[in-house]
Formats: sequence, structure tokens, C-alpha cells
Amino acid sequence: MAQPKKTTPQRWQSANLLDLRPNSRRLWHFGIEKQKPVLQTETLVAELGLLSNGTVGKDWRAAIQPRLNVAWLPLGRVYLRLLHLPSNDTTELQSMIELQLEKLSPIPVSQVVWSYQILPGSANNLTTIAVTIVPRSTVDEFLGQLEKRGYIADRIEVPLIDQLMGLEPREDSAWLIPAENNTFLVAWWTGGTWQQLALLTSLSLEDRAAQLTAQLGQVQWAGELEGWLTSEPKWNLVGTPETIAEWEPVLQAVIGGPVDVQPPLAPAELARRNADRALKSATVEGLVPADKALAYKQQLTNRLWIGALGAAVGVYCIGAALYMGWLGIMKFQQGRIETEVASVRPGYTNTVQMRQRVLILEDQSTLKFAALDSWKTTAELLPPEMQIVSMTLSRGKKMALFGTVPQTDSSKISDFNEALSKAVVNGKPVAVTPPIQQAPRPSASGIPTISWSFEAVFGGKDE
Repeated sequence: MAQPKKTTPQRWQSANLLDLRPNSRRLWHFGIEKQKPVLQTETLVAELGLLSNGTVGKDWRAAIQPRLNVAWLPLGRVYLRLLHLPSNDTTELQSMIELQLEKLSPIPVSQVVWSYQILPGSANNLTTIAVTIVPRSTVDEFLGQLEKRGYIADRIEVPLIDQLMGLEPREDSAWLIPAENNTFLVAWWTGGTWQQLALLTSLSLEDRAAQLTAQLGQVQWAGELEGWLTSEPKWNLVGTPETIAEWEPVLQAVIGGPVDVQPPLAPAELARRNADRALKSATVEGLVPADKALAYKQQLTNRLWIGALGAAVGVYCIGAALYMGWLGIMKFQQGRIETEVASVRPGYTNTVQMRQRVLILEDQSTLKFAALDSWKTTAELLPPEMQIVSMTLSRGKKMALFGTVPQTDSSKISDFNEALSKAVVNGKPVAVTPPIQQAPRPSASGIPTISWSFEAVFGGKDE
């Protein structure tokens, strides 16, 4: 099964490492300082139940501040193989491993997932590679267990690899590292590099010495055939005091000689090294299948979109509720104002009507006095020779005069017109139109008379 293509390492903001092995059950949370993991919390994990979503959850915060979730795969159907390849370029190494995967994998390649790690040490300019092969069904089952606990793993690791990289062999030697479920990792260091890895499994308590002898004998025999094991190595046992007390006598009986003992890396330090290696890896997934990793990313994207849509709907609902509340307040105020207006409308209407009546009365009074003033001025300026036959007064200031005058005194018409034009009534001039004269007519006195007429506007020109 081809692994994901090489990518540029992502800049993570934090990392979690989950160990669900029966004798451990811990969760380590690391902060990232100067591209190095720094342990912040170590938490014991219950056998069942969800993990804290605030620490390991994949949500919008993980999208803004990327968080790497790593899980340790319990040893079961895990296969470790060692290769020596003439390259140290990761892209070329991946292609070379894919070509040899058919020989390395004990089950069909289409049914496995795999990852690799470059180990320290080299011989004959060859790069030493540890290849981890796991059945796809085992990984899917493990990922399902993690999902039930709310832990979406970005990467799956086997901690024995980091324990092996933590060793510092200085001479040809064999190293036995006990793991869970009576399983041993056996590694041979000769010629300045690691030559062989083997997982010894199913060591029963009743006959473990015989089984250990048989399995170690097979690996030693293969090493002698391949030429990298030419002498008896120095044996080393890596384990806790309890493990050493249990297995040192067995191993001494198997090899027939002394065994050097060495403590393993502390769980927190092993987790820190694993997290550091995962943070620097160019391929994020490790043993997580590429299609599964893509599905996790798609789920996160969908969750973020749904969350954003939900937030937008929430904001819209809050805005709509605020608007409806504001609208209700405005309607209430409008109704109160309309009630107040309705209560004062009759009084306002009466006031307006009364004001109009007062204005009419004032206009009538003004017009009355204006008419009297106009008539007084006209009477004072009217020559005795002229007679006013009729007059009309409109709007209290426009007066139309009609009269007669003897023909012999016709000049009095112009004099009267001119005198009236120079008059001032109530401080305002009088505007007059030129007089109109008709042809002389005979009269009873025997002196022909002339009819005349003109208009006078008191208080200025008429508008």
C-alpha cells in the first residue's frame, strides 16, 4: 500500500500523544517552543469514556492553531523489518521500500499499511531503515476505538522504534527490549549499525525459556548465513526493575552467560521523543491510511462549515430578535403617541378654528377702517366742482371712482387725480391710474358735463 507523498512539515502549535496500552493508559499534552515539544500535562486515562474535547478535540481552534494527535498502537499483529538501502533521500527511500514490500510483508501488500524510520548508524554507505508493517484491519479497528473516545488520530506510532533510537550501543551487541503481552523486541548491532530487528511474541510463562531459545536461535542462524553475525554478541536487557527481575534469569539461562541491564526511557521522555519525531516528519499520517486521513480532514472541514453556518444562523436569529424587539418598542411608542394625538386633536381643531375666526374679524376690522380712511382722503381732496356719482371699494384699499364735472372745469379731473396720487394714507402712498374721460354731454343747466373715472389703490400698488 503506497504511503502519502512527501510534503513540507506542518508548523504545529501543540501535540497530544495517547497511550491506551493496558499497563499505561496515559495522555501527554505538549506545547511547541522553538519547534520542540515541551511537556505541559500528563493525564491518566480511564479504561472507558470520552477524552477531554478541549485538549484533543478537532474544532475551529485546531484549524487556527493546528494540533497534532498521535496514538501508540498496541503490539499485536505488528511486523518490524530492517533494510539497508543505498540512499538517504526520503522520496527515493519510499520508492525502494515499495519495491521490496512484497518480500517484507507476511501478508498481501494490498491489505497492509506501513511506515518507515531512518535509524542511526550506517555501514558501507547504506542507510538503515526500520519498516513497520501492520494489517489494515488492525489499524481500522484501533482507529475505531479512538473515535469512540473522541480522539481523531493524525498519526499512529509504535513506541518501540523510539526506545530503540534511544539506545547508544558502542560495540557489537544484542538488545532485548520487553514490551506488553510477553513480547520482546530483539535488535542486533554489529559493524556500526543495526543489522536485524525481530519481534518475539507468544512467550508463555510455562515454557518461555524454550520458546525464547528457539526464536533467538532462528535469528542468529539467519545472521550467520547473511554474514553480519560472526561472533557471540554482548547481551543487553532493557527494562524496569520488575521486568529485569522476571526476565534476567530466563535470558541468562538461554544464552548461558551474563546479561547487562539498562533502564528504559521514562514514559514521558519516550512520548516526548516520539512527539518530536512526529512533528518533524514530512509525512503526517504514519500508519494512518491515506484515505482515512483524508476522510478525517473532510470531516473537520464539514464540521467547521456547519459550525460557521450555525454561528451565522445564530447571529441572524439574534439580530432578527433584536430587530423585532426594537420594532415592538417603536410600535408601542407610536401607539402611545397616536393616543396622545387623538386626545388633543379636538382641542387643537377648536383652537385652529377660533384662530381663523379671529383673523377674519381682524381682517374685517382692518378693511373697515381702511375703507373709511380711503373715503376720508378722497372727500378731502375732491374739488367742489366735481361730483362723485358712484364708487366701489374692494379688499379695503382699491377704490374705483366714477363722477362728472362741467366741461368748463375739465382740468379739475387731472388736478384731483394728481392730488390723490400724492396723498399718504396710514403712512403709505396712494397709487392711481390715469383718468378716463368721456365726451361731453348736455346737462339741465345748459353746460355740458364730462364723465370721468379712475382707480386709486391706497397703501401702494395693487398686487
